[in-house]
Amino acid sequence: MIKIKTLLSIFCVLAIVLAGIFFVFRNTSIIEPVINEQSTSLASVLPSVIIALTNTDRVKNGSPLLLENPLLTKAAQMKADDMLARQYYSHTTPEGHTPLYFLDAVGYKYLNAGENLDLTYESTADDVHTAWLNSPAHRANLLLPQYTEIGVGVAEGEYRGEHVTFVVEIMTTPMPLVSTLPLCCESVEVIKKPTVKAKAPVASPQFIPVIPVSSPASVQTSSETFISTTTSALPPVLETVLSQVASSSLPLPTLILSASSTQSATQLLELFKNTKVSFIDSVRSFVSSLQRVTKELVIRLGESVPF
Repeated sequence: MIKIKTLLSIFCVLAIVLAGIFFVFRNTSIIEPVINEQSTSLASVLPSVIIALTNTDRVKNGSPLLLENPLLTKAAQMKADDMLARQYYSHTTPEGHTPLYFLDAVGYKYLNAGENLDLTYESTADDVHTAWLNSPAHRANLLLPQYTEIGVGVAEGEYRGEHVTFVVEIMTTPMPLVSTLPLCCESVEVIKKPTVKAKAPVASPQFIPVIPVSSPASVQTSSETFISTTTSALPPVLETVLSQVASSSLPLPTLILSASSTQSATQLLELFKNTKVSFIDSVRSFVSSLQRVTKELVIRLGESVPF
């Protein structure tokens, strides 16, 4: 009894396996005609095959290989789809747009560009490429040495009542890339402060004794020493004052000169504060004369002193 149950179980398993195999083969026989029917049209003109054939002939003729660019592929496919959708076959659209319109639409930057078109009826990629090579204009465009990039688009459908395939081949010389990286972290505006001419510092008054008339006069300034080699006599006014002071009974006071200005009248008067009252008039005359003389000396030195 047990053996019979075992045999029945084995039989059931085998039946299920055979049914599964039959089902798989049956579906395969249905699907295969559909796949073969779909592969006889669009798959016969593959963009990759067009690119390979183009590069083969370019190498034979000394032109560089073309690299496939995704943006060019997108632009070529847009053009193929547009021709099929709006039922035209031309390098220009019904509105008059050139092939460059589609390059601009995808944001591709180029120096120059060329386009080859083909409208095939049950043809292969090799048939399309051969047709271009047999046309002098298409051949020259296909082999142009300046081109370095390529994109191919294919669209299949009904055109004027017939089943056709549109093929678009775009070849270009791309615009050279320009680096957008900043030279430094960021642009910094440099603002220059206006140049202000520094004023020469005014030196504190220095006490220099009167030098004999016939000796070179040496006057010290804040930045350099000025030496005058003039040996001519002093102005007549100074000689007159000196002679008046020398003829008086007063001791000759020490003259105070500065590199930038003379002593004020008050300072000069203080030199004579111990002088006898009887000589006040003479001192005033002396101060007045000394101011005139000092002013003349300053003018000679190229300076200006307000009085």
